[in-house]
Amino acid sequence: MGKESNNNRSNGRKHYYSNNRSVKKHEYKTNKDSATINHVQPKKFEGLIEELPMLYPSSEGQISNILKCEEKFEAYTLLHYGAIGKMFHDLEYYKPKKPKTPTNEELTEDAPHGLLKALYLQEMKTYESEKLKLKEKRPILFALLYNQMTKESQQVCSRDPSYKYVVDEKDDPLELWIIMRKTHLESQTGINALDRQAALQMQHSLKQGANESILEFKKRYEDMEEALKAVGVELMSHSDAALDFLKKLDETRYAPFVVWLNNEASLRAIEGLPPKFPQLLR
Repeated sequence: MGKESNNNRSNGRKHYYSNNRSVKKHEYKTNKDSATINHVQPKKFEGLIEELPMLYPSSEGQISNILKCEEKFEAYTLLHYGAIGKMFHDLEYYKPKKPKTPTNEELTEDAPHGLLKALYLQEMKTYESEKLKLKEKRPILFALLYNQMTKESQQVCSRDPSYKYVVDEKDDPLELWIIMRKTHLESQTGINALDRQAALQMQHSLKQGANESILEFKKRYEDMEEALKAVGVELMSHSDAALDFLKKLDETRYAPFVVWLNNEASLRAIEGLPPKFPQLLR
């Protein structure tokens, strides 16, 4: 009895260790296989700055993200490169303020001490240094903009007659940005009638995404309005735009909300009051 019990325990230990060795070997093999064979590498980022969006042109049912890029590019450039980032909003290079030149009378009065002249010369030195630094940042910003364009965006930009020269020179980010903005917001084909038709088609097909918040969709809707305005399409009134916005909301999430607003508008109409729809887009 005792010998049989000991044999059972011994066999159990052998079985236990054997199984454990088998499991460990199997687990090791699986990890090794997944690391060398089944592991899928993440898609390599194609741009220069990963935290910035890649610019893409408008396509069927989707407007270009040029306005989103403008917002992100401006913030990033102002943070990392300073005042040159103002070009995105101003569409011209920032110019530091030139020091005021002292008059002859002021210099004559200052002659015994020379303090005014010395101060002016120091301010001019700072002014010239700032101008030089701003100019030196232009090729850096050019490289950033050019490399944040998708191949499709580069192709759209190439329709502009100045594009090739600007790309060859590689030192004028403002002119490149003007081309990017023009070709992605104002003109996609170079033919106004086709651009208007494409913009209207995008307006018709625009819908809120299933996981998109109202604020995110509102921003896309406003970008769509900017695209329409850029090609000469007359925008809807605030009331009509508000109704159109409601129709484009995700029905799964916002159908009860839209019904409530419609009922509320009907009650206000009975009372002779205007609807509150226009307030939605403010």
